[in-house]
Amino acid sequence: MLLSIDPGLGGTGWAIWRGQVELKLHMAGVITASKRSENFVIRADDIATQLHQMTQRHGGNHLTEYKAICEFPDFQDSGVRSMGWRSGDLQKLTYLVGVLAATLYCDEFIPVKPHRWKGQLPKRVVEARLLKKIGAARCAVLGIKTHAWDAVGIGQWWIDDGRKYSAEDF
Repeated sequence: MLLSIDPGLGGTGWAIWRGQVELKLHMAGVITASKRSENFVIRADDIATQLHQMTQRHGGNHLTEYKAICEFPDFQDSGVRSMGWRSGDLQKLTYLVGVLAATLYCDEFIPVKPHRWKGQLPKRVVEARLLKKIGAARCAVLGIKTHAWDAVGIGQWWIDDGRKYSAEDF
């Protein structure tokens, strides 16, 4: 099993991939914090707990026998990213990734920066490629929305290209 994650305090996208020979998209969704008015520490813990419980429900008996591929914030020196750093948003997102890594009892937790898995592609281009690769009908059945698209993109990247990299590349 592979779990791919697009972390976010406003919504964390996730996708589960399964298969004996070839991994196929099994399900995808978005988790939001139960109490959105709480501070980021409580929301991060809530999101991680919900994700862990979801993997327990859908991961079978051997929870530690799966990989988690999770987007990891990347500081880029631009006006928007610099503002995100100064406002604390990127630190909060980084904290969430740490909480996810500590809460999910998986065999391997692999952080991947956005430029590694999607380059500079806009979200709509990533979605169009995924619709073509996975199939529009399958994506519609799974009800992929918002943050789940990036989680599916991260997982598909891992299946297609990511496995060839070593831990040092991330």
